[in-house]
Amino acid sequence: LIELILLLLLLWLQCKERVGKLFSNVELLIEENKEILAEMSKLKDVDPMEAMIGDIFIQRIDYLINVYTHYCLNQGTCTQTYENLSKKVSRFKAWTERMMSDPECRGLSMMAFLVKPVQRLCKYPLLLRELLKYTPEGHEDYQNLVNALDKMNDVVTLVNKSSREAANVQKINTIIESLTSAGHLNLLVPGRKYVHQGRLTKISGKNVQERHFFLFNDLLIYARPNNFKKKKHLISYEFKGLIP
Repeated sequence: LIELILLLLLLWLQCKERVGKLFSNVELLIEENKEILAEMSKLKDVDPMEAMIGDIFIQRIDYLINVYTHYCLNQGTCTQTYENLSKKVSRFKAWTERMMSDPECRGLSMMAFLVKPVQRLCKYPLLLRELLKYTPEGHEDYQNLVNALDKMNDVVTLVNKSSREAANVQKINTIIESLTSAGHLNLLVPGRKYVHQGRLTKISGKNVQERHFFLFNDLLIYARPNNFKKKKHLISYEFKGLIP
């Protein structure tokens, strides 16, 4: 625990932005889950037929949705930041490797713990569905469980969709950063989706040229690989043309 605090302090002093990108609003998630646990713990001695679990979720669900959505949508940034720190900050990499060997971590990496809140969000609908299965329709808490399940299903769908969109934007931004001679291009337009990329041989008359192609749902870009030139640690490509 002390090592974790020291590491976070070190990262905070080096760059506050990195800490935010790694942990997002995890402190709010922890506090919210503690409060939910405290409310549920009060039901231990209550007759199961009188327990109002759905009511606990309904009272907190809007805030729960907000904090989980914020955390989940940061996962792409979190993963990229973790990978960058692992490559560039030796003390960070050494600490995370040491953490994995701690018996309390059960061999899990730091990234495995950072993704757990996302997994928890996906488990809430399963939990509520099971509770609903064993709750009589005439029970006072039945409608609360139905409403909570509907809202949690909606937010899981929203987060999954938003995560895919965020990943798509991130991928297009990476392509933009890797292209040279392409300042006139506007790749980030509504509805555009990255599909695939790879190297192919382009034949123009008698000329045989190696080109790197970027395929989008509405556009095909081809560029010349600059094998020995990098741009912001990315392989660089010289823009050559596009096919709508």
